[in-house]
Amino acid sequence: MSEVVSNAHCHTRSARIRVDVTVNRRQVMVYVTDDEPDRLPRPGAAPHAESGRGLVIVESLTDRWGTTTRGGRVRTAKTVWFVLVERALDHW
Repeated sequence: MSEVVSNAHCHTRSARIRVDVTVNRRQVMVYVTDDEPDRLPRPGAAPHAESGRGLVIVESLTDRWGTTTRGGRVRTAKTVWFVLVERALDHW
């Protein structure tokens, strides 16, 4: 979650960043919303870059993730969301 919040803080001029979390028995869903819908994040960085790996890490650790925008024809907000699903533990 801190990576997605940090991205919103560092890569937008949004006056507000909102974090919503939904938890149930099977999964955790995290939504990070900012007020700058025009710049949708994409994972990827040059191989030797010092930054730009955050969403690659999010992608590798979550079961799924994505972005959505709100506001109809005039978009007003963007949300980056991800889902963590509980896995059954193997008992030794």
